[in-house]
Parts: sequence; C-alpha cells; structure tokens
Amino acid sequence: MKRRICEIKETNIIAFFFCRTFLATIVYLCIFNVKDAGTIVNNPYNKRVDNQESKVVRGDILADDGDVLATTLTDEDVMKHVIILMIICSVIRLDLLLLQG
Repeated sequence: MKRRICEIKETNIIAFFFCRTFLATIVYLCIFNVKDAGTIVNNPYNKRVDNQESKVVRGDILADDGDVLATTLTDEDVMKHVIILMIICSVIRLDLLLLQG
C-alpha cells in the first residue's frame, strides 16, 4: 500500500510538471502575440518583408497640380513597352537600310 502511494505521488509530480510547462508555453505565446509580434513582423531582417514587398503595387507620384511625375509599371506593362520598342527599332533599322541602299 505504501509503495502504491509513492507511485501515485511520482505520477502526480510528473503530471504537474508537464501541465505547468504546457500552461507556461500557452501564456508565453499569448504574451508574444499581443506584445512582441508586431515588432518581429516589421523587423527589416525578416525575410517575409522582402517577399511581401514584391507583391505591393505602388501608385503614381503626383505633382501639386495633379500631373503624373512617375508611375509604376507591372510586368505586363513592361512587356508591352518592350514589344513597342522592338517594333520601333525594326522600323528605324528598315528605314536606315532603305536610305543606304
């Protein structure tokens, strides 16, 4: 009977230790989410910031009178500009060949 009581005490001590550790982890994660998560996400050493930055499409930069000073080109816009430049270059090259010939 005394041996059985000792085994129950040991089991209770181990169970209490694991429950206390589990509860401490839960409390730490809650405090971290409330208090420190914002500083970690906005840290410049965080690699997710670079990945998120590539998904952001920035707007136009406007002057005081509303004129567009600069604009953001997406990949589709850049490809359209490249195709137009290729067409213009081929036309200029054709004109130069006709003028020389």
